[in-house]
This record gives sequence, structure tokens and C-alpha cells, in this order.
Amino acid sequence: MEDTPIAHELHIYTWPDATLREIADLIHDSTEEARKPNIRMGFSIVYPDHRGRYIMRKAGWVYTNRRKSIEEDKTLAQIGFQPGDFLDIALLS
Repeated sequence: MEDTPIAHELHIYTWPDATLREIADLIHDSTEEARKPNIRMGFSIVYPDHRGRYIMRKAGWVYTNRRKSIEEDKTLAQIGFQPGDFLDIALLS
């Protein structure tokens, strides 16, 4: 993997006890697109299966307007994120 992010890609380093809310706040502070009002972030885990194909599994939603979601307090460990996995985060308005 290259060190330089491509367009619309953000490299972050975090711990298994980081919550989806904490990651959403980091993205909000780091990218202009995430600062728009009423953005919701859809989190998915992307990981390879035993055949080498990539699988995407939904992990939860976080709202940037501070509307509480039931998933925002889940940690990466709780949603099954493992080293080598990717987070795919869709910014929706």
C-alpha cells in the first residue's frame, strides 16, 4: 500500500477501542466534505475472505449533527474490525 492517499482517501491509525463516533469526528475535522451540515456517515468493514475476494459488511451509521445513533458507541473491536481490514465510509447528505 502506498503512503500517499489517493483522492477521497484518508489514512488514519487508531486502536481497537476507538468508537465509530471518534472516527467520525476525526473525519469531520480532516475533510471539507464531512463539514457540510447534516452529513451522515455509513461505516462498512472491507476484508478478504478465504478465497481472496473482498467482502463488505455494514457496521453502522454516525450523524455529524450530533443526532445519536445506536451504533456510534461501538468500538472497532466490537464490530469485528481486525488488522489488515479496511473501513469504507460513505458520506451522505
